[in-house]
Amino acid sequence: MTNGGKVEVRSRIFQATTPDSALPTVILDILNEEITVTELIRRTVTEQIRELVATRKLDAQQAQQALQRQYLTDAEIHDQAKKGKVIFAQNEATRLENQNQDIQVENEIRKATNAFEQRAYVIIADGKMISSLDEKLLFHPGSTITFFRLIPLIGDKLMNESEARELAERFSAVTMRFSSALNQLGQKLVIKHTIAERDRLRENLVSLTIPELVMLYRMEEFQDLLESSILQQKQEKLRARVENGQLPAQLFQFLELILSCIAIILNEKKYQAFGFSEAPGWLMLRLSRQPFQKILKTTLETFTNNFSVQEIGSMATTLYFQPQLWWERAQTLPEIQLQACMRTVLNACVIHYAPTNLTEQLEQRIIQLVKNTKTGNTEDCYFSIENDLGDCLQLFIALPYSERSLSILDATQSLIYHGEYYNTSFKYKINTIARDSIKKPIDILRKNDALDEDILSLAVILAPYDITHQFSSDHPYIKQIFTRFASDLKPQTGAALASSTEYIHGKEYLLYAAQQHQQHNLGPIVDNIDQSNKLKAAIVSMAHTDGIAELNPTERKDLLLQLKTYPETTLTALLPLAPQAQNLIIEALEWQEALPLLELIKRLTNVQYTAMNDNYATDMPNSLDPTSGEIDIAEINTIIEQVGRPLAKKMVKCFQTARVFDHTCLMISASQGWESQLEKKLKIGSQIAIKAYGIAPITRGKEEILERYLKLQEAAKLGKKYGPQRRVSHKAAIEVGLSNLAKTAGYPEVNFLEWDMETQISNNEDQHSHNWQIGDYLLEIQVKDLIPTLNVTRGSRQYKTIPKEIREHPTYQIAKEKVRVQREQISRLRNHYLEQLIGSERLLDPNELSQIIQLPIARSLFEGLILGTEDGQTGIFDAQHFALRDLQNELQPITRAVKVVHPYSLFQAGTLSAWQRTIVQRQIVQPIKQAFRELYVLTPAEQASSPYSRRFAGHSIAGHITSKLLSSRDWRQEQSYGAITPYKIFPGIKATFNLLETGPYLGAHLNPITDCIYFAPYPASKRADLIERNLDLNEVPPLIFSEVMRDADLIISVAHTQRDGSHSFSNEFYTRRHELIETLFADLNLPGVTVEGHFAHIQGKLARYRIHLLTAAIHIEPGNYLCIVPQNWGQKTSSLFLPFANEDDPKLSEVISKILLLLADDQIKDESILQQIRNQQA
Repeated sequence: MTNGGKVEVRSRIFQATTPDSALPTVILDILNEEITVTELIRRTVTEQIRELVATRKLDAQQAQQALQRQYLTDAEIHDQAKKGKVIFAQNEATRLENQNQDIQVENEIRKATNAFEQRAYVIIADGKMISSLDEKLLFHPGSTITFFRLIPLIGDKLMNESEARELAERFSAVTMRFSSALNQLGQKLVIKHTIAERDRLRENLVSLTIPELVMLYRMEEFQDLLESSILQQKQEKLRARVENGQLPAQLFQFLELILSCIAIILNEKKYQAFGFSEAPGWLMLRLSRQPFQKILKTTLETFTNNFSVQEIGSMATTLYFQPQLWWERAQTLPEIQLQACMRTVLNACVIHYAPTNLTEQLEQRIIQLVKNTKTGNTEDCYFSIENDLGDCLQLFIALPYSERSLSILDATQSLIYHGEYYNTSFKYKINTIARDSIKKPIDILRKNDALDEDILSLAVILAPYDITHQFSSDHPYIKQIFTRFASDLKPQTGAALASSTEYIHGKEYLLYAAQQHQQHNLGPIVDNIDQSNKLKAAIVSMAHTDGIAELNPTERKDLLLQLKTYPETTLTALLPLAPQAQNLIIEALEWQEALPLLELIKRLTNVQYTAMNDNYATDMPNSLDPTSGEIDIAEINTIIEQVGRPLAKKMVKCFQTARVFDHTCLMISASQGWESQLEKKLKIGSQIAIKAYGIAPITRGKEEILERYLKLQEAAKLGKKYGPQRRVSHKAAIEVGLSNLAKTAGYPEVNFLEWDMETQISNNEDQHSHNWQIGDYLLEIQVKDLIPTLNVTRGSRQYKTIPKEIREHPTYQIAKEKVRVQREQISRLRNHYLEQLIGSERLLDPNELSQIIQLPIARSLFEGLILGTEDGQTGIFDAQHFALRDLQNELQPITRAVKVVHPYSLFQAGTLSAWQRTIVQRQIVQPIKQAFRELYVLTPAEQASSPYSRRFAGHSIAGHITSKLLSSRDWRQEQSYGAITPYKIFPGIKATFNLLETGPYLGAHLNPITDCIYFAPYPASKRADLIERNLDLNEVPPLIFSEVMRDADLIISVAHTQRDGSHSFSNEFYTRRHELIETLFADLNLPGVTVEGHFAHIQGKLARYRIHLLTAAIHIEPGNYLCIVPQNWGQKTSSLFLPFANEDDPKLSEVISKILLLLADDQIKDESILQQIRNQQA
């Protein structure tokens, strides 16, 4: 064999005394190389020694013994002939000496070469035995090389050289034709061929197992060895079992009679055309056109002439379920198909002469087979689990349809489909066997018009879906079977009814559902119930019957009268489950007043929403759709009052118990204050509970509104523990919950609720002290760069860390909680609200802005922002004067709606650079990146490739980091065809970021490749015949385009996975950093700093330097590295002024600090830095 461009050399020793006697298979690099046999032996022995010593860890003595087993000398061969085995005689002194010596490779090569010349072993290459050391060999792909160590001895007689060569070539030809399993069997046979005496040969063949003899018989080359005298001995062994009482004499006689009849059957000429074992025996008796039916019937008549019907049934069942009793005897006959024929005859007897305990034996056999499948015990499976289990299941459907057969069938069905005897890895296999084995006889009977209702009934119970779908719903047997099942419901028939809803049609099934519900006293039923509760699953299926809507008035009236005969418990259980009969059931319950509420529930439930997979779903699903979970409370209240609260509550409870229209009914129930478990569901992250929490009636005024607002904010934190998809839909549910709370509380918009609640939180905090005197220490909250922190002072000393005395004081925990509340509030406002405002440029009317700035933190946040009007007027917000301070530092009063201006608008107006300079000059710290926000505009290359942008294509990114970043930026992940595609929703537009090589999820071990970004209208059309086109990039609003590209840039820069240590930042990133540094140093009026590309160049007094804008790495030009690191390495550094909050970019402060340091390099005091500069100058 070849192995990756190399050739395997195998060594084989026949009749080896230990399993590891053979030398290891070795790999030689001799492909397409012409070498001599001598060289082949040299390379092989050298590699074998290396494997023995290095891999098997043998010492010199052990390695030599292994080699000697393969490469024996003449003296050792004759010694073996006398003693019957190989003896490696060594005294103790020699053994110890060998252990302490290295093996002599050349010596072993010489021994191996000498042994080949003396024909102690043979070499077979590509089916040809090699005879000379000088023969040249050329190997190619597919070549095989085997070193055979033959032991051609028995007693004292030795096979001659020509016989050995003929035998080896013959065996090689056989092994080229058969599988590896038969190769091993053939090797055993070659051992027997090497024995000279024929009597001795027979004894050795008898020692082989029956399967080995059968497989050897199939090899034409060796059939002459399988003489009748050998097989006769097998038969005699079977007879001995009878004589010893291990096999009853009557059973042995019956077995011999069966085998005799089968011998006659196999002589039929039709055997080749059809095959006697093609169908089960019981099935063959039912098929009039079956070519072997006559001879099978004749065979059964032969049995009845010799035994009673009861005896035949009992013995046939015993033999059928215990094949070990006849397995050996059957194999003494040469026909390969005899065993299958034997099973066919027994199969016919088992059903035709069925013993009274057949069902019990059948059940026990199936349990035994399935248990053995789990444990791996196959001693009772003489054919295969597929054949044995399949035959048993086919017998089941041939049984009479009775209570007893149904009872055992139920246990068997539970075992097969829900069995405790096998783990999940076997479930698919067992299910497949069951389905296929049942389908086969039904197919045969159907094609031969030989079906009957009983057989089909049992088959439907065992494999309902697979069998029923072979027939039309109006097939007479199918109609009769389902009527039988529905009118006399049992657990065994329930699964068939539950899995075949398309065959259930008409008002009769609704009445059957009511009848069986009452009869079995089933109580409330949950829709889509687990199939393991077969009775309830069947009731659900029957209640869903169609055809009710088509009833004429007379039929409808008749059905209504019949429904009224059933108790309320049955009707209320069926009401949610019977969509076509709900109005009828309400009339039967005399709940006509509740019909408007039913119509409202249906209408709200049938509204289509965009689900997480971008398809459409109903019943207010978990979704990003902002309308999923919003309802008209006024309309609901009106209808509830019309219906009456007690009846309305009762009907809503019916649907909730059945989990039908579950989300819609929860929202209605919550709006009326009927949901006592909302907060409990809120804590576990139920999204519909989150949405419903906002619409519950408010009874305690603003105090309760604030409580709910804070609980929704607490629930929002649960999103962090979810996966990417759930995290995004959870966030959407929180937004809907807040929106519902705003409407319930009377706010015009959710923003007014948020600002009012945040103001109330702030006011509550302000009522309490923000500083505490603890002994000599003063503990206080300070806000610097929009980050609240705790500071401790004692006298004039300020502590860098919190002293132990403070940490152990109870007041410290109160202070920490206040800091936490403030930080969360700032985070909500910055990361949620302000980012939304700048990304959308949503207008804020003066009243809303006025309310916002009542919150002190919001006031400080907005005072750093550039606001603008629709007509292009812009300025820094001045809260004190409620005005905009423009570029000329003049105040412009706010009298109309304003927006947080996106840098794209400033860029378009030509004022972006001016505002950047102004922000720096006025030392304004913006709460979010605005003036220096990365800006992405459409490039000529993108216009040419539209509708696809490949600006960020071709980057390898870490999957787990990418997944977190996507979720943090509100991107969803759509799974399709085993791949993940991220997308983000904007008003009217869906942005998609195509990724390659993602796998089914963005996991820790996947590094996907970025591909194109494209945009499409959203939501997609609901028309199936309309294919939406992607938007041309020129059609995409510039703000949306820029924000999408900013997200993509962030993902690539953070999740980049290049191994060479390079970084992946876009030109836009370097452009913003370039602008910032130039503006800062221009404002400082410091010459000597220029920015080009990715570097800042600094002209110091001692040298010229360049600093990388991203990494802050310094080089003394022309190229020597200068090592300078922050003093508090790994800790937070004291920040410099930057014109925006710098939480996420501490490296920028380091870059600026290094520039300032190197501009005055002649004032550096650190000797380690100065020494590096002097070395460069030298």
